[in-house]
Amino acid sequence: VTGVQTCALPISEVGLYLEQVVRYINARLAPLGEPELTGSMVSNYVKQKLVPAPQKKLYTAEHLARSEERRVGKECRSR
Repeated sequence: VTGVQTCALPISEVGLYLEQVVRYINARLAPLGEPELTGSMVSNYVKQKLVPAPQKKLYTAEHLARSEERRVGKECRSR
C-alpha cells in the first residue's frame, strides 16, 4: 500500500495523550474533508461512556478507533 505511514511501535503498545489523539485523528480525517475532532469531543465521548476511559491518561488504538468512528458517525447523522 503506498502512502501509508508506519511507526516503530503500534499505538496500542505506546498509548497517546489526549492532544496527540486529536492530532492523529484529525490528520487522518483531513483528506476526507471531515470537520476536526476536538479534545472536548473526546472527553464528552468518555463521559457518555461511548469511548472507554483512558488508562493513566493514555489512549490506546481502541480509543482512537472508537473516537474516529464517533466523529465520522456524527457527521453522517448531521447530513
